[in-house]
Amino acid sequence: MQPEFNTQGLSITAELCEAHAKVDRAAMKRILTNILDNSVKYRTGEQGSLHFVLTDEDEMYQLALIDDGPGVKTKSLAKLFDLFYRESNSRQNPQRGSGLGLAIVAKIIERMGGTIRAENADPHGLSVIIRLPKEN
Repeated sequence: MQPEFNTQGLSITAELCEAHAKVDRAAMKRILTNILDNSVKYRTGEQGSLHFVLTDEDEMYQLALIDDGPGVKTKSLAKLFDLFYRESNSRQNPQRGSGLGLAIVAKIIERMGGTIRAENADPHGLSVIIRLPKEN
């Protein structure tokens, strides 16, 4: 997906460990595409960046997707995965989405036995953190 998103103005880098997680490949592609699309939509300049960090965390793998966009208000972080939720800044531009994408992503991850959360990145940007169980 990297070449496709490069043409859309998103540079992708990664730090990955070897992983054998219990995931549906098509569902995982949908998850990543949704998060990458959001990074493209909400980038602040012509060129944005997204950094993947995959780590081995005991019984789970953790995938952090960290962009360099504007971030999200702290009070909105927990609501990002709610159905139809859109932060007030994005509501001003209906072309930026319906508030369904991250809610769907959260449900898919939940069905795979994982969790998802968001936090603001330092110095700016958004970090979406996905934890998925290891394959037995």
